[in-house]
Amino acid sequence: MIDCKAKIVSLIELREILKKIRKQNKKIVTINGSFDLLHAGHIYSFETAKQQGDILIVCLNSDRSYKKYKDKRGPIIDEYNRSIMLASLECVDYVVIFHETNPIKILDIIKPNIHCNGTEYGKNCVESDTIIKNGGKIFLIREKKDESLMKISTTEIINKIVKRYSNLSLQKKIIFLDRDGILNKDKKYVYRIVDFEFMPGIIDLLLYLKKLGYEFIIISNQSGVGRKYFSREDMNKFNRFLESQFKKYNINFLDSYFCIHDPNEIECDCRKPRFALFQRAKKEHNINMNSGWTIGDSITDCIAGKLAGTKTILLKNNLPIKKSKFIDYSSNNLINIKRIIKK
Repeated sequence: MIDCKAKIVSLIELREILKKIRKQNKKIVTINGSFDLLHAGHIYSFETAKQQGDILIVCLNSDRSYKKYKDKRGPIIDEYNRSIMLASLECVDYVVIFHETNPIKILDIIKPNIHCNGTEYGKNCVESDTIIKNGGKIFLIREKKDESLMKISTTEIINKIVKRYSNLSLQKKIIFLDRDGILNKDKKYVYRIVDFEFMPGIIDLLLYLKKLGYEFIIISNQSGVGRKYFSREDMNKFNRFLESQFKKYNINFLDSYFCIHDPNEIECDCRKPRFALFQRAKKEHNINMNSGWTIGDSITDCIAGKLAGTKTILLKNNLPIKKSKFIDYSSNNLINIKRIIKK
């Protein structure tokens, strides 16, 4: 097995290698470029270049060179990793890195028999005078007929990635929280302000998650409204009070969603374990569900969160639970969830 690193040579090493090659009367072929984000068009160029002689030397623009002639931000892939990828190709015999804005200086040292270039540069390319002066020829690599290999470019790849994924960077990272039993103690159909009590560890947990860049949305079944145990206004009043108490700790909620239906009377799509409220939140707030989490104290919370596309954590409060494909993690207390969500 050939060590590809041995094919990456310095200019001093290359001079010695060239002496041996010339003694063997082998035809030397060169090709140059930055070859950032290696693609099939590059491979076709290397294979075609190799066919023109015996030894193919790739002259690679260094990061410094790239910044000078192409983009001051530098290449996507650094020179070391670009050289490793090129050297791993069977058709490439040697890779040498140069720091100038063009390869004229290094080509004057190599003195190739053939120097390959794309047709877009033509035979009057910047390298032509140096190649011809040293007795070499310019070979233009033409597009392969009836194939699209040469039509792809690094710029096109980058533009495609940006177009496809740029929206993801704008999407919000969300923790979906059940209310009763996660934010406040569950005292069964909680709606009176006097009954409000923080769940142990919830403040510490949310402050930790906030530092990680998460925002918070409450999704809660509040069937007490539908059952007429309390009114919608009672529910809203309690929730406003809850949010005000968290705000004292600089913790805010992006939004709150409630299912108020009596499950004995209405079969709705918003009551967990159904996940219509999650879908609504995703649409209204541009949420990346794959990076989101659902924290609840019931299997129905986890089912809804998992169906919506988030990872799930069940607060089991030291109670035995059955394994479920809807539960990714479980914890006996809220503080230990910090060990689960780490980024």
